Formats: sequence, structure tokens, C-alpha cells
Amino acid sequence: MLSKSSFFTTILLLLPAMASAQTADDDLQLELRYYAPKLKFTSHGIVPAAYSNFRDTLNIKNGNAPEYRLSGKNWYVDYIAIHEKGYASHHIPAPGSLIPADSRTKLNLDYASFNYLSPIKTTENGTAYWLAGLRCYRFDTALQFSSPVPALNKKYAKQLNQFAPAFGIGGKHYLDEAHRLQLYSELSGLPLGGRGHTYDLDIGVKYSPCKNLSANAGYRVLDLKIKNDDGTGLYKLSGWYGGLSYSF
Repeated sequence: MLSKSSFFTTILLLLPAMASAQTADDDLQLELRYYAPKLKFTSHGIVPAAYSNFRDTLNIKNGNAPEYRLSGKNWYVDYIAIHEKGYASHHIPAPGSLIPADSRTKLNLDYASFNYLSPIKTTENGTAYWLAGLRCYRFDTALQFSSPVPALNKKYAKQLNQFAPAFGIGGKHYLDEAHRLQLYSELSGLPLGGRGHTYDLDIGVKYSPCKNLSANAGYRVLDLKIKNDDGTGLYKLSGWYGGLSYSF
């Protein structure tokens, strides 16, 4: 298991190591994205079985997920903060009556990836590459009930924190001679056996009106199955995003 402090300490330690590998001839690029995904989440053993489907029973609303990416010639670091909340009213069956109860839900995921790229083939029109990297995720859920009946006032809270290796393939294709407009795609992840799986698909288009500034839009699917002794979380995000990047 990985603690919250260890999770962010690892990020801070790996960032300088990657930056030091950058040469003077390569550009660093900082990208900010606005990601608005649809959420699908179910759990087994993390919350009571009757409330395992957060979307249908706990009224979790689709939100947004800020994403930050720092990249160089043959590497990039990616971080997404997904924080969701929900509120719902329930009537819990009891002998001869229904007891009212409200639920408040927290569903958070901090997802970071560290990736090294190795070219397969490069031409004037684009490039294809292999990818190897590390995924770090901290999965934090909480479900709290409040009711006039004290026995029903309960709180369930779990954290799942893990590292996972990842491998993948990606590429970009220029649509014009000036290399201002490009298509890009990347698929990475790994089946992890008894620990679950992690898959990440990113497809988009990027436009660079000038040397240092570019804008992009795309579609991303993030599929995580996270397992430990306390339970299993099935977490899937899919949706559109838009972003801006600056090279320096």
C-alpha cells in the first residue's frame, strides 16, 4: 500500500530527474487541459452492496478534471485530479415503515503517470513510438448516512493506493507541410492479474499557430480496476477535453 504522502513525494522526486535529462536543444512543454468526463463507478466490498453502483443510487454528478502535463523530447509526466461529490435521499425499509435517510458521497481519484518514449519510425509526416511508464493512483471514497434514527448514522470510507507499470504505443501525423496541424493518439496500460488493470486511451488533434503556443482537443478514456484486501473499485472515465500548451 502507498500512503498519500508517499504518492506525492514520488511525484516530486521524479520530476527533477526527468527535467535533468532534457538537453539544451529540446523544448520543454507545459500543457493545461480541461477534461469533462462521464463517470462510471462500481465497488465491491468498499461500500455496502446495496450502494455499490455510485452512479445510479448515490447521485454522483459528472464534474470536470483539471489535467497538467509536462513533456520533453522523449518523456512526459501527466497528473489528473478527479474529485466528485453526490447527495441523495433514501427511504430504508424497516418493519412496518420506511425510514428516511440522506447520503453524502465523496469519490476522488488522483492519477499520475510517468512515461518514457522510444521512437519506432520517424518521417517528415510524423512519428510512431513505444511507451513504457509508471502509473500511480490514489483512490479515495467516503459514504455517510444521516437519519433521524441514530443506528442508521454511519460512515464508510476507504482508500486504495497503488503503483502499476504500463506499456503502450502512440504516434502523431502532421496534416500540413508547416507542421502546424497534427493528429495524435496513444494507448497504454497493462493487465495486472489479481490486482486489476489500468488502460488509458487518448486521441486528439493539435494546432500550433506559432512556435511556442498550441491548442488541442481530444477524447480520453481512463479505465481502472483497483483491487486490494479491502475491496475492488471499477472506475471508468470517458469524455472530451480541450487544452493549451506553451513551449519554452
